[in-house]
Amino acid sequence: QSGGDLQMEAGTQITLAPGFRANSGSTFRANISTFCSTISDAPSRPDVVDEPEADMLDDLYKIQPNPADQAARLELNLSKDRDVFVAAYTLGGQLVEILVNQTSMAEGQHYVDWNTSKLASGTYVVKVVMDGEESISRTIIQH
Repeated sequence: QSGGDLQMEAGTQITLAPGFRANSGSTFRANISTFCSTISDAPSRPDVVDEPEADMLDDLYKIQPNPADQAARLELNLSKDRDVFVAAYTLGGQLVEILVNQTSMAEGQHYVDWNTSKLASGTYVVKVVMDGEESISRTIIQH
């Protein structure tokens, strides 16, 4: 559907990307300007959530500074060996860069430097997956 208001009630969960999710029983309104007609048309993107949820991975990583200018640093604190995948995306779901893709990353503290100097100013989504558990955060780039 395009160009109008649409009111929906979520059954178990509806995910709207980028940035919004309606959980079971919630009611919301959205203005739909463009929409993929089928799931297969949709680009691969992280599940961006507008309201932060308690997340078990939040204590295992942080990105600093936020906002960042020329560079940001990802700090991973692993209490055990883990498979780790970290990628940055635009809010539209376009992959910007894979920052980490390592199986069996060793227990301990790890740092990953992210050169943000060539990125446009704006908000980016960082998706962290550890042993199949996913966490999404937002990072602001300001030049």
